[in-house]
Amino acid sequence: MKLDPVLTTEQYRSVVASYHTNLRDSSELHQATLFLHENGVLLHYEDSTLKDLYFLDPQWLCDMLAHVVTVREINPFARNGVMRLDDLKHVFKSSNLGDVDTKGYIVHLLNKFEVALTWDNRTLLIPSLLPTEDDIYTPSVRVKIPVRSRAWASRNKKASPNLNVS
Repeated sequence: MKLDPVLTTEQYRSVVASYHTNLRDSSELHQATLFLHENGVLLHYEDSTLKDLYFLDPQWLCDMLAHVVTVREINPFARNGVMRLDDLKHVFKSSNLGDVDTKGYIVHLLNKFEVALTWDNRTLLIPSLLPTEDDIYTPSVRVKIPVRSRAWASRNKKASPNLNVS
């Protein structure tokens, strides 16, 4: 079972300590983490809901967030920009997901970046997938345009008399 590249503060400090770094205190660890974050090596946010998490693979995290706001083939659960939070487990089936709460950080990140908003603690509202005003108010009009084929044009040429005016 593959684990997500996300560490808690305790796990992160343990990994750093295992490398026998010469960091004197937690302030230096914070500065080193800030440097790594600013250079895109890892992601760490001071947000109250995310400050205990360290994302070791920024590309993985971007891919996970993109699964929520992507095309219908990848996320068929976000119909018209509204998705049940319970459906996240289906969207993230390729990731290690023990409990829906495990992906709570995904919801917090979506909220932080205003990509999606939690609505009534059961629903996720995804503004980029909401129908446009034209989608709502334009009736479904089907216009059929006749297309002439080459066969039609050549049949009509043979059927019409050749008029040569001299």
